[in-house]
Amino acid sequence: GIQIAVHTNGDAAIEATLQAYERAQRALPRPDLHHIFVHAQMASDGQLRRMKACHALPTFFVRHIEVWGDGHYDTYLGPSRANRLDPAGSAVRIGLPFALHVDTPVLPVTALDSIHAAVNRISPSGRLMGADQRISPREAIKAYTVYASLFCMGEHDRGRIEPGRLADFVLLSDDLEAIDPLSINQVKVRMTLCGGRIVYQA
Repeated sequence: GIQIAVHTNGDAAIEATLQAYERAQRALPRPDLHHIFVHAQMASDGQLRRMKACHALPTFFVRHIEVWGDGHYDTYLGPSRANRLDPAGSAVRIGLPFALHVDTPVLPVTALDSIHAAVNRISPSGRLMGADQRISPREAIKAYTVYASLFCMGEHDRGRIEPGRLADFVLLSDDLEAIDPLSINQVKVRMTLCGGRIVYQA
């Protein structure tokens, strides 16, 4: 009855963990637990489909691309594998919910920067990495709201602004779906509400 989260960067680590989750679900089915793959950086489409089949969830550290993308492209992984880093686009096409994160303290918690990275996938040198893995601002917002609620088994009381749910949300300076995607990381938080109470105001 315990939700498990395992750091899995490479495809072999993902495969080992995926096989363990699959065996656990066959032995004691618990589709509500949503076991987690932290990073799932090099997941193949086949592995993502199997995650969906066993009700597991990936959370992607997409800022790898804008901070270390050139190193992965030029040195560590090569172009074809680097372009698949953090395959959020594949997850969207497969219908697999996912979250975004920054592995703090590796990077500070900056949700808008992660959304910007997931939507644009631009390396430090300005290289577009994996155009087919870009996602829409709407999907990136879901990764921090509706989908993220699954990661703490909180989908019944959080993740959406609806009556009866926890009233935690932010007011932004701009509509992320209406602006130039390349300016998402310039958007400011104007107000933060927690439990329906203002806890920050610009």
